[in-house]
Amino acid sequence: MLEINLHTFIYALHLALILLTSGILLVIFSLQNHDFTVASTRLFKLFFIFSIIAWILFAVKDIYGQKYELVPPGSGYIISGFLLLIAVKQYPLGSKKLWAVTTFSCIVLLLNTLYYQLLQHFITISIYALIIYPMIFLASFRRALELKNIGNGLIAVGALLIVVSTPTQLYIDYTTGSLLAAYSIAFVTTTSSYVLVSIGFLTSLLIHEHRQLLTQALNDPLTGVLNRRGLSDALKTLLPIIEAKQKPLNVIVVDIDHFKRINDKHGHRAGDQVLTEIAGKLKRFTRASDLVARIGGEEFVILLPELDTTDVHMIANRIRQEIADAPVILPNRQVKVTASFGITFASGRIDFDTLLNNADRLMYQAKHEGRNCICFDKKLFESPVT
Repeated sequence: MLEINLHTFIYALHLALILLTSGILLVIFSLQNHDFTVASTRLFKLFFIFSIIAWILFAVKDIYGQKYELVPPGSGYIISGFLLLIAVKQYPLGSKKLWAVTTFSCIVLLLNTLYYQLLQHFITISIYALIIYPMIFLASFRRALELKNIGNGLIAVGALLIVVSTPTQLYIDYTTGSLLAAYSIAFVTTTSSYVLVSIGFLTSLLIHEHRQLLTQALNDPLTGVLNRRGLSDALKTLLPIIEAKQKPLNVIVVDIDHFKRINDKHGHRAGDQVLTEIAGKLKRFTRASDLVARIGGEEFVILLPELDTTDVHMIANRIRQEIADAPVILPNRQVKVTASFGITFASGRIDFDTLLNNADRLMYQAKHEGRNCICFDKKLFESPVT
C-alpha cells in the first residue's frame, strides 16, 4: 500500500513545478516561430530555463539528502531573483543600472558561497529578497497600470508575497529559534510566488497576443490607421456620445489624385510609401480624439467630433497644402502628390452612411473641379477653396 506523508506531497509539488515550468518553456519556444514581439520574452525564457534546473536540483537534494546538494543553499534563489528582476525591468544592455544590479547580485552570491551555516545562508537570501523583490513589485505594478495588463499585476502580487513574508520568516527564526519553521514558510511563499509569476507571465502573453490580433483586425496593416471594421467599431462608441451632447460630427473624405498613375509609373512599392506618408500626415494634423481610417485603395476618411466648421476647413486646408508642398521622397527621385477633399457634417441623430456618402460625393466634385482642392456642403460655405 502506498504510504502518503508530508514528503509525498513535497515530491508531488516538485513534480508539479517542474511540469509547469516545462509547459511554459514549450509555449515560449513555440512562439519563436511566430511574429511575436514581447521585449522581455527572451529574458523570461532564461528565467524559466534556470528555474527548471533549480527545481530539479532542489528535488534531487530533497530526495537523496544533503550530499547531493551541488550548490550552496540559496544560490538558486539569488540567481532566479536576479533574472526575474532584469526580465521585468528590461534594462538596456550595457546600462549602468544593469551593471549595478549584476554586480550587487554577484557579490551576494559570492558571500553566500563563503558561508557554512544554514542560518547565514538564510539571512543572506532574506536581505537580498528585501532589496530585489520590492524593485520587481514596483516595476511590475507600474507596467500593469501602463499596459492595463493583469498578467503584470499577478507578477507584482507574486513579488509582494515575497516582500511581505520575508520579515515574518526572520521574525519567527529570531523569536523561536526554529530555522526549520522559517525555512518551511520560505518554501511555501517562494513556490506560491513562483506559481503567480508563471501564471502572470502566461496571462500577459495571452493578453498581448489578443491585442495584437485585435489591432491587426481593426487597423490597416500598411498605414496603421483604422480600416473599415475598425472605423465601424469606433463609431459604436463615438456616435452615442456625439448625439447625447448634440455636438457636430465633421467628416472629411480624402482621395489621392492620380494614384493609379503613380503606381504605374513608379511601382507598387512607391504607391505603398505614398499611402503610408499620406496617412502619417493625416494623423499628424488631427487630434488624438479624431479618427483616421483608410476606407479604399487610396481613399481616407477623417472624423472630427465637436469642432466648428471654420476649424475643420482650416485643418483640411493645412493637410492639403502639406501634401501638395512636400513631395514623397523615393530612392533617386521624388513624387509630387496632391489630394482632393470633401467635407460635410451632421448633428443630432446621425446617419453615418448618409454622411459618408455626402462627403464622398463632395470629394468627387473636387476631382471634377481640378483636383488638389476642397469641396464642402453648401449649407456650410458658399464656394470651394483651393
